[in-house]
Amino acid sequence: MNVITSNEEICVKYCRRSIQLALLLILILSAIAIVQLANVNASDITKNIMSLLPVYIVVSIVWLSTLRKKVGSMSSSDIFRIVIGDELRVHSLNRSFRSTFLLMIFSQIPMAYYFTVNNVLNASIIQSIVTIVVGVTSFLMFFLIYDR
Repeated sequence: MNVITSNEEICVKYCRRSIQLALLLILILSAIAIVQLANVNASDITKNIMSLLPVYIVVSIVWLSTLRKKVGSMSSSDIFRIVIGDELRVHSLNRSFRSTFLLMIFSQIPMAYYFTVNNVLNASIIQSIVTIVVGVTSFLMFFLIYDR
């Protein structure tokens, strides 16, 4: 029984680490996109940040592979299916969806006000990107908070 519990915990840790890395990558890419659209002269800054992106990807793959060695051959086993289909995890997903939906609805009000008051050139594109980023990041963050 202890072996299954430790294997389940390793699987949960691996899933959480993967979600954290995906969240960080989404935040970096969205910040680059928003800076490029909001400021025309920011191409040098974003070019330097984009050159560091492969380094981040390599570091994150190495970080995940250290835990992947502990997971080993369990990746295709029933333990991952048990962890993913866990009732508490499904409940956490549902709570995350609801919280994200409410946050998305209420985040449109200040964005719409900001873009009507300020004269921004690409306001609709920036608002679309910010909406997508807020939705994805809030869902992942709420899921990480609500999950185990």
